[in-house]
Amino acid sequence: MRMKRIALILGSIVLVVLSLYFAWPRASLPVPDLITAMTLYSIDGRGIEDPKPGQPTFRHYPVLGAMDLDDRQQAIVLRALNRGVAAGDAQASCHWPRHGLSITGDGRTVDYSICFECWNIEIVDGTSRTWVSTTPDPQVVLNDLLKDAGIELAPGMIEIP
Repeated sequence: MRMKRIALILGSIVLVVLSLYFAWPRASLPVPDLITAMTLYSIDGRGIEDPKPGQPTFRHYPVLGAMDLDDRQQAIVLRALNRGVAAGDAQASCHWPRHGLSITGDGRTVDYSICFECWNIEIVDGTSRTWVSTTPDPQVVLNDLLKDAGIELAPGMIEIP
């Protein structure tokens, strides 16, 4: 009888802990609810060169290439970034982004400049500007999408294969 009681108490504790774990709000990337367009950019945010005349820019950084993402690619990018943001807990202050993301939806466009050197994401939504931390993990996903599309990557100070 005593063993049943201990098992019941332990089982209850496990259920409470699991329900709190899965119900606890985690950090995620703020995005529009109804996404109508998403563009991924390869940008050179090292600050070595100003954009050449006529060269496109993203958040004032020179653009090396860009690709519009389909629904499948959007899901892959958001999953990777949300995992990075949920686990991100450190930021430095360099912000030399190599990736940009522009998401349009709900009548607005939100821009994200992503630096995997200092693990931060600058989010610009209209006149609002915020920062969140990330991990370096999403860099592989973003680089793979850009490389698969034949888009040049800016050299990184920390190279991830």
